[in-house]
Amino acid sequence: ILVYKDAASIAQYGSQGANGVVIIQTKGNNLYKGLHASYTGGISADRVAKKIDLLTADEYRGFILTHNLYSFEDAGANTDWQDEISRIGFTAINNLALSWKDKHNSIRFSANKNMQNGVIRGSDRNDSWLSLKYNLNGLNNRFRLQTSLMEYDKSFNTITYNTYSSYLTEDIDVFVQTYQKLPTEPVYDPITGEYNQNTLGIFYNANPLKSINEVGNLGTI
Repeated sequence: ILVYKDAASIAQYGSQGANGVVIIQTKGNNLYKGLHASYTGGISADRVAKKIDLLTADEYRGFILTHNLYSFEDAGANTDWQDEISRIGFTAINNLALSWKDKHNSIRFSANKNMQNGVIRGSDRNDSWLSLKYNLNGLNNRFRLQTSLMEYDKSFNTITYNTYSSYLTEDIDVFVQTYQKLPTEPVYDPITGEYNQNTLGIFYNANPLKSINEVGNLGTI
């Protein structure tokens, strides 16, 4: 009986192994099994199920006109900032296994690769691991040697949130930027083609796409 609780071992079993993995090895038969190969894989897609109900650009303009807020500067855009930072998420899982067994010995090699792009732009994760297991039986099954080796690697990108660089200078929380940015402001400056950073409100709200694409949050394990 083998009990796995470390992240590298549990990762290959997905969400079903979140609380740990118990492997019970039963006594195998003595038939020659030879070389076998197997592959399992899958893909899935995700999307944002529900957005926060915010004013559209036209609704915002109507509010301004209704309340006679003539100091408002209309940049002329119709931007849904929640749509701009989101995307269809994609997950791909690939598992390859090679095994060989004779009357006394067995060996198994497996390679796994999981790739995930989050529903928010700039968020992704890649997991990969290699595993090698070798079993040797001798002295009429009175002696058993088991060896297991594993190499695990994880890399990920995250978006910046809950971060404030300096007062009234630049709030780099992507979600705060998204929810406070005026829908009448364009994503890109129509003249320079760079990210639009115009501030047409009371507070400074940076461009969330600029924060996603230019503020790096790369992690590795």
